[in-house]
Formats: sequence, structure tokens, C-alpha cells
Amino acid sequence: MADPEEWLPNQIQIARFGLWLDVLKTMRHLAKWAAVAVIAVCAWLSIGSLAGKTTMLGAVFEYTTGNKATVILPWLVTIVMLVWALRERALRRRKTAQMQNHAREIETRLDPDRTGSGLLPDGRTNPKDK
Repeated sequence: MADPEEWLPNQIQIARFGLWLDVLKTMRHLAKWAAVAVIAVCAWLSIGSLAGKTTMLGAVFEYTTGNKATVILPWLVTIVMLVWALRERALRRRKTAQMQNHAREIETRLDPDRTGSGLLPDGRTNPKDK
């Protein structure tokens, strides 16, 4: 390869661009490891400051490992919320089917040759599409 003094201007620009790419790659690599180091230091300091102290996490552990009466309440709330969510889902599908029938009637009046989207009346994907 020729000496840098004999390079053409475009060769100099290419060399500078390559040098900048190397610098940016190095900076990105250093930034990644600096982020890992900051996270590690924060974790270390958090563990050190919480060591031997009563925290909310300790209260949660005590609650979950306590007597059976205190553990039943969260499960009861979970089951009630699950039943509520399933009923809401069924209500949403039923309402979608009602509104879809109304929309279909209006669209058919405007354009008798219209084609549907292929969805089921309650808004779910047609099993034939899978």
C-alpha cells in the first residue's frame, strides 16, 4: 500500500471514515460495559443497604408463609377476578355480535354486493382461516 502522503483525496476520506467507525464501535462497547458496571454497583449498594433491615419484601414473605387463613384470601380474590374477566369477555363478544348484525344490515343497504371480512359474528377469527 502506498504511503499516506501519496493517497488520493477519496482514499483519505475512506480512511478517516473507517477510523471514525472504529472509534464509534469502541465507544459503543465501552458504553455497554459501563451500563453493566452501573447496574452491578446499584445492585450491590441496594443489597448492602437492605441487609438486616425489615422491608416490604420481608412482610410479603411473612404473609405468604403465614397461616392458611391469610393465604386463602389472595387465591379467593384471584378466582373472583378470573370469573369476572371471563364474564366480561363473554359480554364483549355478545355485544360485538349484536353491533355486527346492525352494521351488516346498514352496509348491505348501501352496497348489496359487499363481502364480509370472514370473522365470526362475535369478532373472533374464523377457524377455517387457520
